Amino acid sequence: MEQIENAPKKKKVKKGCLIGAIVGIVFLVILIAVGIGGGDDSQEQGQKEKQTVAQTEKKKEAHKNPWVAFEEVDEMSNEVRYFKKTESLNELEFDFPYQGGSSFTLMVRGKENQKPEIILLTDNGQFMSSFGGSEHLRLKFDDGEAFTVTYNSSANGNANVIFLNSESKILKMLPTAKKLKIEAPFFESGCQIIDFDVEGFTWEH
Repeated sequence: MEQIENAPKKKKVKKGCLIGAIVGIVFLVILIAVGIGGGDDSQEQGQKEKQTVAQTEKKKEAHKNPWVAFEEVDEMSNEVRYFKKTESLNELEFDFPYQGGSSFTLMVRGKENQKPEIILLTDNGQFMSSFGGSEHLRLKFDDGEAFTVTYNSSANGNANVIFLNSESKILKMLPTAKKLKIEAPFFESGCQIIDFDVEGFTWEH
């Protein structure tokens, strides 16, 4: 007769092994949970970084170019005159009859292939009259050295408008500058400083 093998005896599971297995499973669950949470944190961080970049780009776009460009066409000659202007960052306070705050505009205007003019005007005030360059301004680009330029009053007698000389020098410095300070003399008010944001200037005409 063939011998029948005895059925294998059931091995007793040691309590220590069972506890170790449970601890391992719990540890594994914790690792998975932490990994999921870390993924959420990473995703949230990525979203924050994207928002920061977007906000920075919006600020750059808002500040991108303080210059306003426009043009006028002479109805008789059909000649086009080009303009670019930027408004002052500050206001000045003058005595009567110019009290209430005065703002300023720096303007470049010219025709195609002609040297443009550089004009400084105020909506409320009176520059010192200057004919033949008898009066001068001081200009300072960014952190550079201040320098002096002469100016001329408007031919039509408007005291709120002046035309700066040394146009070539100024136009050469404008495209690489961000800030400009102009110290100008005013009637019965002495010299005052006007601040401009000039970043982004170009002249293609």
